[in-house]
Amino acid sequence: MDELSKLASETVCSNQTIWLGHYTTSTIISASPGIQKVMSSAIAYLCGHLHTLGGLMPVLHSRNEQGTLELELADWMDNRKLVSLEITNTLVREKLWTVFSL
Repeated sequence: MDELSKLASETVCSNQTIWLGHYTTSTIISASPGIQKVMSSAIAYLCGHLHTLGGLMPVLHSRNEQGTLELELADWMDNRKLVSLEITNTLVREKLWTVFSL
């Protein structure tokens, strides 16, 4: 948590901070102050552990208690998709792109 807290403090004056990780914050056990609190100044956290839950949930996203958007990336392993973000003053839009088919 010390390293993450250090990174968060370095970006506190940034106008747009996006965190990228593997696990959803709901599956992370972290020491105080907690991962969501550390990332609270960011506009979004992109993660990929749950993917699309085997196709049951093609779009997974939430806003955590601190107000940060948590966006689950599409399943790279099976669908070869990347995410791009469009950021304006009032909106964050996510778009999935198929890179190639196997």
